[in-house]
Amino acid sequence: MTSMLSRIFHYRYFSLAALVALTVLVSCDGGDDPDPTPDASLSAKQERAQALVGTWESSDNGIDVPDDTEDGPRQELEAITMTFGVNNNTDLAPGSFSASGADTYFNAGSNATWAWANVTDSTNVSDVTLNTVAPVAAFTISSFNGNTMTITFDFEGASTGRLAGIGEYTVQMTKQQ
Repeated sequence: MTSMLSRIFHYRYFSLAALVALTVLVSCDGGDDPDPTPDASLSAKQERAQALVGTWESSDNGIDVPDDTEDGPRQELEAITMTFGVNNNTDLAPGSFSASGADTYFNAGSNATWAWANVTDSTNVSDVTLNTVAPVAAFTISSFNGNTMTITFDFEGASTGRLAGIGEYTVQMTKQQ
């Protein structure tokens, strides 16, 4: 009577079966963490800059404007798209910035950039300044969860010949994939 093990060794596809079993064992070692922890060597600003990189669009239901705002500028905020870049993927310093759909608020020049407003505070990841963007040149990220962020800014500029919406504006934005 032959044992089960000796039958397997005499089986002509034993080497293939052994290779498949070894591959399954190696791939199940837990080495690939689907939700890796953030790199401990990154500062708070680098982590937030890394998370901001990409294109963000406004959410229609997440817009709050002063009561005297005209419909046109409000509709622009419903159509705003912002794109954030970094100088490189090593230091993750703020870099390029573009905005479209809301020139009344964020008219970005071709060399527009973004930066952290308070450079001496290494933990402040909410105050942003914009260069070569007018009339709004700064905003605050009032909430952030990775896929959505809410920005707030003050706007006191003229729109269609009259002062429009003096006060604080809030726009919820969603990151595009």
